[in-house]
Amino acid sequence: MNPTNVPVTRSDRISIRLAQGTDLASIQSVIEAAFAAEENKLIRDLSADLFKETTRPPIKSLVAELGGKLIGYVCYSPVFLKSTYDLSGYILSPLAVSPEYQSQGIGSALINSGIDMLTKDGVGVLLVYGDPGYYQRFGFK
Repeated sequence: MNPTNVPVTRSDRISIRLAQGTDLASIQSVIEAAFAAEENKLIRDLSADLFKETTRPPIKSLVAELGGKLIGYVCYSPVFLKSTYDLSGYILSPLAVSPEYQSQGIGSALINSGIDMLTKDGVGVLLVYGDPGYYQRFGFK
């Protein structure tokens, strides 16, 4: 995947790339900062479990970086119809952006990059687990 550059300010640009195993500690730091205490342990554990998981099709995680610092994360996990593995799609969850970079388009850039990546891969079904008010802007219902 080619990095995507998204403007943050006039002089700064973020890049979006596939997550690597070495990103896990930074991803968990972003999650810890982005979610309330009662949620962040559960979501940190989920992100660690997703990094260990091997699936077909594969789990796909993206990170956003600014100046070499990881500031955002999104994960897309494959889902299957219980009765058949012929029909599959992905689910978007979790999404996290460091609080100091929220409301600057970082989450939107991660979601749109993921949608583009999955569309190019031929994925026709994308579900989301999260706040309906936030995800409506991306066409989710």
